[in-house]
Amino acid sequence: MLQRCLLLLCLSLLAACGTTIRNNVTNAPQAPMTAKQYVFTPITVSSTSQTDDAKRYNEELKVEAQTQLVTLVRSKKAVWVKAPAKAPTIVVTINANYGNRGIRLIPPIFRGRAGQALIAVDIQLRGPDGHILYATHTEGKLRRGVLGGDALNVAKRTVSDAFADFGKRL
Repeated sequence: MLQRCLLLLCLSLLAACGTTIRNNVTNAPQAPMTAKQYVFTPITVSSTSQTDDAKRYNEELKVEAQTQLVTLVRSKKAVWVKAPAKAPTIVVTINANYGNRGIRLIPPIFRGRAGQALIAVDIQLRGPDGHILYATHTEGKLRRGVLGGDALNVAKRTVSDAFADFGKRL
């Protein structure tokens, strides 16, 4: 029993971990935002790999980001309006690199950088004239590990962190 517990402890220490590495505010508002209407724009999700898994991950991330955006706007007691309105626009762009799958024990032999993932989420609030009023950039990374990790969970956590950070200053 003790040996199994020690084995599980060692394996959990060797597993890959995903963390949000960075939250940057690239353009901060001088005063609190008072907008109660926002123009709706579709969320853009792209990835460097075009595998079936990457396409499925992109669709899941788009749904997750859309849910987070709707929740954020509702929490600010604001509403969506159609595009020709003179209201600010929230633009969300997600770029992902899900890495390669493979055995991580010996990465140089099995597909090089197996399992590493990097997700970048950019959220901008643009004025009616297209001027950027407020913008954040959040990156999440799946670090190397012997047993691998879940790139989709890291990506979803990064999206949640990005919207939480953006919502603090909105």
